[in-house]
Amino acid sequence: MKKYCQSCGIEVLQSIVICPKCGGREYASRSEPHTVNTNRNHNIKIKKNDPRQNISSPATQLPLIYKSLYRIALLSSICNWMLVFSLIGSAAGNFFLLNLFPTSADGWSDNLLVKIEFSQNIITFFENSTIVLMLVAFFSNSIWIYTSAKTIQMHSSEQLKSSPGWSVGWFFIPIAQLWKPYQAVKSISDISFKLAGNAEDAISKLIFPAWWIFYLLTILVDRLYLKTFAASAGSIENLMLTMKVSLISSVIFIIATILFNQIMRDIHLKQMKVVWI
Repeated sequence: MKKYCQSCGIEVLQSIVICPKCGGREYASRSEPHTVNTNRNHNIKIKKNDPRQNISSPATQLPLIYKSLYRIALLSSICNWMLVFSLIGSAAGNFFLLNLFPTSADGWSDNLLVKIEFSQNIITFFENSTIVLMLVAFFSNSIWIYTSAKTIQMHSSEQLKSSPGWSVGWFFIPIAQLWKPYQAVKSISDISFKLAGNAEDAISKLIFPAWWIFYLLTILVDRLYLKTFAASAGSIENLMLTMKVSLISSVIFIIATILFNQIMRDIHLKQMKVVWI
């Protein structure tokens, strides 16, 4: 009887411990060479092409979805908080400038004019920053809304009020933008809480209408600001009115942004749980 390596099939000495070719340690004594493993390489190739090991399999996709949700939510949150800080700077500048204006004509001085000009420069900086950050925040929040709606479609048969695309698209449609985006985001929240096995508490239910009311007020006050700004060149009184409207607009926008950030956080935490169910 001859001794053959079960891994590579070559003949080895009876007293050998490790195969000199493949390093195997399993042997069999047969009268003929062991040829069962001749298709070993072929079997390995088949395993490599096994769909269960493909990177697009659901088990492999879960960490990718998890990381994607986390990064998008983190980016949106950072942009929202940067916008809040810029709005706070703009509101503080307007409040400070309003207190600089004298109550009578005798209160004007060269030193006061220098302070007013300096304050206006600061306000202009924060207002320009707010415009840029508002666009960036809206873009990142739109990506988050789309991704959140898409995640629900992947993990549930529940029907959303709007498709992922229209959940973002309603913000650009006149008249429909007054209630459709609210319904879309609320639908994402309701289904996310349901999939995660949690019910919305009283605070979460109140946040949604509060957020939407302040969002609509922001739009209305901004339009009022544009009207007062166009007429502010006529007198000091109109200029002061414009700054007051801008201050109110900033405060309302700050509240609306913080509320939306809280909504995004609640939905995100539930969806991070859902992707592992």
